[in-house]
Parts: sequence; C-alpha cells; structure tokens
Amino acid sequence: MNISSRQKNPGILILILGLCAALSAAEARPDCRSWVQKARPMADRDVLSFKSVSGFLSPDGETVLYVVQRADLQTNENRFSAWKVPFAGGEPVRLTRESGGDRIFRWSPDGRFVSFLGERGNERGLFVMNPNGGEPERLFSHGEGISQYQWGPDGLRIAFISPDELPADEELAKKEKRDVVVEDGNRRMSHIWIFELEAEREWRLTSGSDFTVLSLSWNPDGKSIAFAAVPSPNTPDYIRSDIYEVPVAPPEEPASPDRPRPLLRPVRLTVNAGEDLSPQHTPDGRFIVYRSRPLGDLVSSYRILRIPAGGGVPEDISPRADISVGSYSFDSGARSAYFAGIKGVEADLYRMSLEDRIPVRLTPGKGVRQGPSFSTDMKRCIFTFQDPLHPQELFASDTASWNPRPLTNLNGFSRSDFALAKTEIMRWRSTDNLMVEGLLVHPPGEGSTSAGKFPLIVDNHGGPAGLYMLEFDPEVQYLAGRGYFVFRPNFRGSAGYGEAFRKADIGDWGGGDYRDIMTGIQAVLKIGRVDRNRIGVMGWSYGGYMTAWSISRSPLFKAAVVGAGMVDHLLMWGTQDSPAHYAAYFGGSPFKKSLRRLYHERSPLTYIKNIKAPVLILHGREDTRVPPSQALLFYNALKANRSPVELVWYPRTGHSPQEPGLRLDLIRRRAAWFARYLLGKETATTPPSSSGTDAY
Repeated sequence: MNISSRQKNPGILILILGLCAALSAAEARPDCRSWVQKARPMADRDVLSFKSVSGFLSPDGETVLYVVQRADLQTNENRFSAWKVPFAGGEPVRLTRESGGDRIFRWSPDGRFVSFLGERGNERGLFVMNPNGGEPERLFSHGEGISQYQWGPDGLRIAFISPDELPADEELAKKEKRDVVVEDGNRRMSHIWIFELEAEREWRLTSGSDFTVLSLSWNPDGKSIAFAAVPSPNTPDYIRSDIYEVPVAPPEEPASPDRPRPLLRPVRLTVNAGEDLSPQHTPDGRFIVYRSRPLGDLVSSYRILRIPAGGGVPEDISPRADISVGSYSFDSGARSAYFAGIKGVEADLYRMSLEDRIPVRLTPGKGVRQGPSFSTDMKRCIFTFQDPLHPQELFASDTASWNPRPLTNLNGFSRSDFALAKTEIMRWRSTDNLMVEGLLVHPPGEGSTSAGKFPLIVDNHGGPAGLYMLEFDPEVQYLAGRGYFVFRPNFRGSAGYGEAFRKADIGDWGGGDYRDIMTGIQAVLKIGRVDRNRIGVMGWSYGGYMTAWSISRSPLFKAAVVGAGMVDHLLMWGTQDSPAHYAAYFGGSPFKKSLRRLYHERSPLTYIKNIKAPVLILHGREDTRVPPSQALLFYNALKANRSPVELVWYPRTGHSPQEPGLRLDLIRRRAAWFARYLLGKETATTPPSSSGTDAY
C-alpha cells in the first residue's frame, strides 16, 4: 500500500535549529554561515580527501599522540601516520611515516615510549619508539601474530593475544592443498602471552580448547589479568562470552618443549549465558567493569556492569538515562565515571557519579564528540569533534573548566574550498503518533530564487540499530552539491533514543519503520522545496533492505540504490554468519510455524512484481553478513520482472568496500544512477545501459 496517499495529515513538527547559532564559540570554529560563499561543490575525489583522527593523551597529560588516517588512491590503501603535539597546543611533529599496516598505538605507563603493531621492511611485530626522536625499533614478534596487547602497569611486561599454532597435520594439509573447511569446526583458539622486556622472553599465560580470548585488562597491581573469552572462534559462539581472571605468575626458569611451565587455571567470574565483553579494571583494582546483555537479547543496548575483582555479584552501573554509552574512564577513587554518550543526533561527553548514576553533560553546543582520552589524574582530556559543516578534528580541554580548543587542522581546506550544505534537524509524528527524528541536508544552491524545486534522496541507515548524527559526511555533501536534498531518517529501531524505541521494530521489520520513513518524506514535502516526482532512495545493509522494501511497497520512488541489502529473509537466515541476530528480531527461526509467514511477508522479494523503479545493486563478493546470494537473487528476479536493474560486484570486499579505489567507484556509480533517473542526465561515470547487465 502507498503510505504517502494513505496518510494525508500526519502530525508534523519541524525544528530548524540553526546550527550556526548553536555552535559553541569556545570550540574556536569559524562562522559556519560562510557555507553559502564557498567556491565550488564537492567533486567525487574530494570525498576521499578528508582525514580522520584518533588521539591518546600521555599519562602525565602533557603530550598528545594522534593517528591520522587518509585514503590513498595511488596505492589503493588506507594509510596511517602517528604525530604528537603538546596538550597546550603548538606545531605537530610527525613520529612515523605513512603505512598501510600500523595499528593499536599505546603509551607506555611512564609515558617514555610509544608502541604500536606494524611492519618495517621484513620485520613484523610490536614496535616501540621514543616520542622525542628516533626511529621505531621492533621490541618483539610472535610467530602466529599479535591481535591485541596491553602494557603491564610496571612497564616491564606486555600481555598480548595470539592464535595458537596450527597442528602439524593441518599445516601439512594446507601445504598440500587438502585444507578443507568444516562449518563451525574452527578450533584454533587465541590465548594470552606475556613478554618480559628486561629478560626479552615470552611465555604463555592461558591455553587449552575451552575458550578463545577476545580482549584483556591488567589489574593495576600487576598480579592478575581479566579477559573476555568465547567457547570457540566460530561466529555463532560470539554471543556467549564470559569474563575470566587469571593470576600473572612468571616462571622461575624459562619453559621448554620438554619441560613446559604448569599454567594457572583462569577463574570464570560471570555466569550470564549471553554476552559479557570488554573488561577493564577500575584504577584502585577493586572492580572489573564490563559490557553485558542476556542470551538471545541481541537487540538491547549493552548494560555496563561491575563485579569485584576475584568474583562476586555483578552490579549495574549504567546511566539512569536514555543514553548509549561505550567505555568508562574513572577518577582515582572510582567514584565517578567519564564517558562519551549518544543521545539522538548528538554525541557528548558526560560525567556521572556512581552513587546516583545521573549523567551530567560536560560539552556545550551541537555536534558529535567522541573518543575521549584522559590524563592519569583526570584533569585533562582530549576528544574528537565534528558537525555537519566541520570535518573531524582533535580538541583538548581541562576537565575542571571544559573550555575546548582545537589541536589539529587536518581538514581546514574544506572551509575555504567547498560549498558545504546546511543540515536541518527534523522531527515528525508517525502514523501511531510516535515522535521520530532525522536530518535533512539542503543543496547549497537552494537559496537561489530561480532554483525551483529539487529532487530528494532518502538515505536509510543500517543496523537496524544504527543512526544518523550531526557528523560531517562528505558523501552526503557530495550528493547535496549535485543538487539534491538528502533525507536521513532515524526510524524506530535506531540507537540513541532509548530502549523502547530501539526495540520497537522487533517482529515488525518493514512495518513501523517503513511508516516512519514515509511520514518523514511527507514532512519534507510540506517544506515546499522538493519535487515529489523526483524522489530516490538508497541504503546499505539494513538500509539496503529498507530501500528494497520501500520500492516494493510504494511507487513514490523513481530510482533506488540497494547496497548489501536483504531481500529474502528465509534465505538470509540460512546463509548468513549470524542467524541468531535474525531470530532476535523475528522472534525465532523461520521453521517455527507461526513465524514462517512473517519471514515471507516482510521480504521485498515477495512483492517483486510491484517494483517499477530502476535499481542499482551494489554488493561485496566476500560478504558473509549479507551473503552475495541476496544480491544475485534480487537481480535475477528484477530481470525476470523486466525491471531496469544493474548488479555490481566489489571484489576483495566483505560487508562494505574499504579500498579507496572501490569506494570511489561506489560514489561515482551511485551519483550517476541518480543523475540519470532523477536529473535526466547521462554523465561520464554513468555505467552501461541497465537492461539487465551483470557488471564486474
């Protein structure tokens, strides 16, 4: 049914917040009203020119280590480089040359060294360097590689996680190309090792086939390590994680193959049958804090719990508010926690007393603040900031006054080179009177008196528990610069709006969320600047599903781009890598008699005859989350239906393209598709005629 014709007068509340006026002067950003004076719209290659940054404050709070990531189209790599800058501000100093493989940067506990995992020449392993000068030197390597590591509190030991060696028979089978794979048969566990810096030796801390280790945390006293583990490396087991603790007792003499060191047995601390993840110790070592949710509940937000080190009864220390949070940072007495939290379209920094668990917002103004890093005494903090008109940069502030100031200017060129589009926060009432929020990005030329009405692209997010925030998104800026309004609804099921909203689409995919989108489009149309005869829709993953679903239910859309979308839920449940997530949303497997009909009725493929919009399908060849069979099934069904369709496979790609060259192709193809069907333009990047071609 066409919801747009059915809902004539949905309750609408549109809030134009005037982002320019709301931006905090304390964050030293230029006047954002200058977007109307920028030189030119963004080109496709410009989208990949923006850099991202993550920061790490030294223990004494004096020096900021930060890592810059950029897309390199020449090498077709995402490249990383490490820099430092004083907390007080100043000229940045490069620490490492650009590399495609450097990762997991850390300060040593005394702040004298910077460490990272990387490769230099033929050497691979954990490298250290003096941040005041000198080349990185390899500290050690491990035969099977290092996936995670953490410095011990004394700075003399490093704990790391590494997969076990392949058994000799499996190694031989691999060499002789007899290495068959048994589904859910992976028993190659990962375990914790200790490297001693002074003795330059390593030894195993955990072993066996009972669990595989995901992450670890040293107790500040250096006597034990807490870690999260799952029963096996197979994907279905990742929803059954637990927290363990193991003493760290070094061997009296080096172990050898004929005299192995007896291992101390870890103690399991949690009894939850579901997920217990990401352990971290409080500064006093008394508690282990971790993320948790019960078995089968893969929809809810994680709760933050703490348990006494050594074991005891878990206690919920999550905020008493509808805020999505990640990890905590604690003051020295572990009486208060600091964290980045998401509420609606914004992300801010908060402080919360663990007594009342009422979060207090610390950062003023609109935008997205994430990735906080604190000095040991919690008096200084760095974090990233961005908003729709300002790309991500690193900021610093004292925690007592919260007067943020910029530390980096990685993307400053954008403020003078590009015509950037303004973003409006919208709120509207859905068909059941539920308040829904989203973002509307305006084309930069909208203010022209001769501009007329513009086409609209509806951009659906993934998840479904994803969300759109007040971030700088160059791909959306690029589309807006080509003359489109871009509407980004946070339909029911999105994160950031509380548990009831997040769970509102359980058993109702394509129901309430679809009506949220359609009533949102009606709210946009009431502004009077959008041409209702030129509306397109796109999305990736769950957003791809909502795109396919929308064009199967309404003739309103004149073009669609489906990225890694699900079209047949029964096939999807049986072929993806995590059917438990599907069961959590649908209420069980499709072989439950009462649910088979729901799986069928909420599949876009069921209504393939309704689809008239031209469809561009984009999919990764190695996607295990939404298998390629979904794309091929949709493509062949649309061909049989004689609908305009094109399918593009991305090689070496899982759930979304990561290589810069493939990302650029996606940006161009998507823009060309909408230009053809919404603007009536054939461009140089338009793919060949889509009468049913299978492009590779």
